[in-house]
Amino acid sequence: MLLHRLLAGDGAARPGSGAAHAAGGGGAVPGHRLRHLRGGDSAVVAFRPAVAAAGRGVTAGLGRRLADQAAFRGARLVMGGLALLPDSVAGRLAESLGAAIVAGLPVTRRRIERNLARVMPHLSAAERRRLARAVGGHFGRVILEYATLPRLVARRDAWTLGGPGLDALRRARAEGRGAVLVSAHFGNWEVIRAALAAAGIPCGMIYRAFNNRPFDLHVRDLMRAAGAPVLTKGHRGTRALVAHVARGGAGLILVDQKQTGAPRLPFMGHPAETALAAAELATRLGVPLLPAFATRLEDPDRFAVEIEAPVPDGPAPARMEEVNRRIAARIAARPGQWFWLHNRWR
Repeated sequence: MLLHRLLAGDGAARPGSGAAHAAGGGGAVPGHRLRHLRGGDSAVVAFRPAVAAAGRGVTAGLGRRLADQAAFRGARLVMGGLALLPDSVAGRLAESLGAAIVAGLPVTRRRIERNLARVMPHLSAAERRRLARAVGGHFGRVILEYATLPRLVARRDAWTLGGPGLDALRRARAEGRGAVLVSAHFGNWEVIRAALAAAGIPCGMIYRAFNNRPFDLHVRDLMRAAGAPVLTKGHRGTRALVAHVARGGAGLILVDQKQTGAPRLPFMGHPAETALAAAELATRLGVPLLPAFATRLEDPDRFAVEIEAPVPDGPAPARMEEVNRRIAARIAARPGQWFWLHNRWR
């Protein structure tokens, strides 16, 4: 599931990492005290259970790191080869590869089709299969666009920029205020920041780190081509984002993934745990909350970037419910451009 592992970025802890950390920390191991056994001129320290557990953790952690490196190097080799081709040819090949991966991985395909059946029950099984392939093809292109992001940013003819929220964003900047932009894993969200940067409106981003650390570090460097700062979710990243927006900067947050324990708000006709942080940040700092989308056009190398009208003031749950509604409308119009692999309604 390379496509899923590289794009999902759910920030899950790596198996075995906790045990490896405990073993390397030099602290006591609970439940296993040291026993000194008299034997000749020396004492034997018996803590075999702890050593065995630590060894398993180290082995698992090493195995995961090697797997991550292999996946990263494989993906970079494929994408690097595609990047040598003309953009139109590379894009078609990446799309075909992504569609083939989804078609060839039953677990991936079934998850996409299950989510489609949940929110679009009117679709036939054949239509769901076709859409699943389209999703794979679209995100094959997205991965290629990540790999060549500096080149994409330099192509000022790759997008149009507009929407009723663009004036609101410019007014906020003129007044020395920042803005919180919200979007989804839809179209190519990095093009939002590229288009704004080209218009003289630099936009940072906070994102959930990819599980594959080598891939994450590489992609983070590429993402800076579309704007700064590029921050990872967590206490440190959140504090940095608050400071950036408070200083008058714009920041993009993708809000379409499940956050365990968050309020269950309507999303495409079903309750889904939805983070409130974006709305709370905008309210706290008194800045506009602006949904933004970069939709891939019929010419798949071009995008329409639209900054929507500000979400009205109000309680954070009500504001995020409106954000969910706007994201859902975009997905309904172009279902093949959303990352249906998310377990959004678990």
